[in-house]
Amino acid sequence: GAWAVTQDIRLALTLLVGLPALQDFQHSQRARQDIATLKILLFSSREQALHLAEPVTLCPYNANQQCSNNWNLPLMVFTDRNNNQRLDADETLLNQTTAGHSNSLRTFSGQLIRFDARGFAGLNTGSFSYCYQAVQTHSASFVISRLGRIRRGGDSNNDGIAELANGQNVPCPG
Repeated sequence: GAWAVTQDIRLALTLLVGLPALQDFQHSQRARQDIATLKILLFSSREQALHLAEPVTLCPYNANQQCSNNWNLPLMVFTDRNNNQRLDADETLLNQTTAGHSNSLRTFSGQLIRFDARGFAGLNTGSFSYCYQAVQTHSASFVISRLGRIRRGGDSNNDGIAELANGQNVPCPG
């Protein structure tokens, strides 16, 4: 009798201590996976533009397959030959992802990121950011130059939150 009660108490304490750590680990893994997916999308978009020798667009899209300003919608990478910011029948869908998670926020200063046939981003420059808010904050930013170069944003103030090109912390949900 008393042994079983003691074992039940130990099990309850183990779960009480271990469950939050497990949840934080799961959040951390989700954030890392999201950041890796976004990095692949950005770099592969530019690579596809160079490889195909035609413009390639990365943008969030709505139900009409048209680019939107809401970067938490699903993202698509496609050849946009006529530059109408919509996936048309004669254009190729190269990649896509699902919508952002409820505790994450993806932002970019524009409606789309477009690389021309030379891999240049032109006027579609800025900081693409990601923030996942849970017990801990997980964030990343990718800075896109006019020449199409993509670099990871830093954390110059060492507060654990990635920064945009202008030095400000990436926006986080909340």
